[in-house]
This record gives sequence, structure tokens and C-alpha cells, in this order.
Amino acid sequence: MNNQIAAVLSVLMLAVPVQAEENPTRDDFSDVLKQPMPDYLTDVIDKPDYRMKWNGLFEGEVGVDQWLAEYPDNGAVEHPVEYVEEGGFVFEIYSLCEPHNCWGSKFTFVVSKTCPLVHGVMTSFDEVTRQFGVKLKFYDGDKPIYVLPQFADLCRAELK
Repeated sequence: MNNQIAAVLSVLMLAVPVQAEENPTRDDFSDVLKQPMPDYLTDVIDKPDYRMKWNGLFEGEVGVDQWLAEYPDNGAVEHPVEYVEEGGFVFEIYSLCEPHNCWGSKFTFVVSKTCPLVHGVMTSFDEVTRQFGVKLKFYDGDKPIYVLPQFADLCRAELK
């Protein structure tokens, strides 16, 4: 019985026309190729304004993880920048993590070209372990809070 079903199915499959799609050509991606690649922190860290904010983030801090302290020279695992507009500011959010330990040691660097303040947060297994620069409130009781409005308010206050 199973052989009969298999035979019928194989005959039916032969009767169904299948059109192979051609592989995409380079021209199919021309619009994508013309767009600039997203920045990574490593692409901008040597620009004076970014380096100044990065260095200021750790000024006076003790016990900074070695991989993070050495990031400008040694790099890390990175994600492309994310741009988020909030409260009249465009925040650049750079994420990086310790090589071979991304889940256990992540760092997020938040900066805006129009705000003199900077924020950094270290997480381990998605729990905040340490903040650098401007300190933000992440929880209202046990409820997580979206922090960029706080940061925008602090930026606005700093600019007055």
C-alpha cells in the first residue's frame, strides 16, 4: 500500500511544472549597494568628538573591565549603529560585547552629536550591572522603563 501511494505521489509530482528562478545578479542589488554601510563604533571612535565622549565616560571610574578599557586599541564584537530620535535629539546607539562572551558581557554606548552628555551601560545576561556617564533610571519598581526620554530631558537641561 505504501509503495502504491509513493508511486502515485511521484507521478503527480512529475506533472507539476516547476520553474527555476534565476540567481539574482549584481544589478538586482544595485540600489542596496549604492547605500552607505552602517557605521560601527570602531568607524567613529577616532573622531575627536566621539573619542572625547568615550574617554569622558570612563574618567575617574575604577574597575572597568579590561576588554572595555582596551576597546579603542583592540576592538570587540560589534553591532551596527542604531539611530533613534527622541525628544528632538538623534541618539546613536552602539552595541559591543566582550569577544567569546557576548551574552555575559555587553556594553551599550549612547551618544548624540547635539548633546554634550553621554551614557554607557554594561549588562551581563541582560541584567544591568553598571552605568557610566549619565546615570539613568531603568526600572520603576520592577517595571522596565524606556530610558531615552530621560536622556533627552537631561540633554535639554544641560544645553540651557
